[in-house]
Amino acid sequence: MLIPSESYRRSIQLLLGLFILFCFLSPLGSTFELPHVDLEEIEEKRVEIAGEIESQTENHVIVEVEQSIQQPIEEVLARYKIAPKEIYIQVVAIEEHLYAQVEIPQKEGVVPEDIKRELETATQMQVNVIYYRTEEG
Repeated sequence: MLIPSESYRRSIQLLLGLFILFCFLSPLGSTFELPHVDLEEIEEKRVEIAGEIESQTENHVIVEVEQSIQQPIEEVLARYKIAPKEIYIQVVAIEEHLYAQVEIPQKEGVVPEDIKRELETATQMQVNVIYYRTEEG
């Protein structure tokens, strides 16, 4: 039989004592139940938070794009004598693509296709131009 030296005797006794104690207490631990975790509720919460983050990110991107295209749009439309206060710019996200929607007053002698082409070149994105009527006295 192997007998540990005197210097390891106390460590071996402690280790064996803990092992025997664990063996006696181990069956008792299996009678306790773990708290119930509702995985569906956790998944719903995760999807909700992910949706909120995506929405906030999308809104932030849209605001940034609107600010970045405002000046080029105003410069193009100034050539057609359309003042910045007459211009309404909105960026719309459709199926992961961004489009600019620009509302401007309807003016005589202005070719809509020319404005659209110039705005798309200036902004490097697809632009939908909407004309509105102004009341001229």
